[in-house]
Amino acid sequence: MPIPSPPGSFVARDLCMLSHPRSWPVWPFLPLVRRRSATDIDHGLLYDFLGTSGRTGFGATVLLGNLLLVPRTEDGLSRLAAGGLGHAGGDRCGRLAG
Repeated sequence: MPIPSPPGSFVARDLCMLSHPRSWPVWPFLPLVRRRSATDIDHGLLYDFLGTSGRTGFGATVLLGNLLLVPRTEDGLSRLAAGGLGHAGGDRCGRLAG
């Protein structure tokens, strides 16, 4: 059974959350979920490179996996994000080991 698209109010909420990293519950990370269907769910993370170290170029990078598999250093995160898996929906992706 397909999951219906969220109403516009959720889109506004999501854009507000993405544009204010300091409001993320586990800053500098923002856990993400994409539901393709009721049983097909992807987990990912955004990391606030700009807010933590001033690094730019990773604003739309999604790391596939969960918070427990994050590399211990920002250099590890940036290598993963830069190497990545190509592009998914126009955004860069990297896969967390696990």
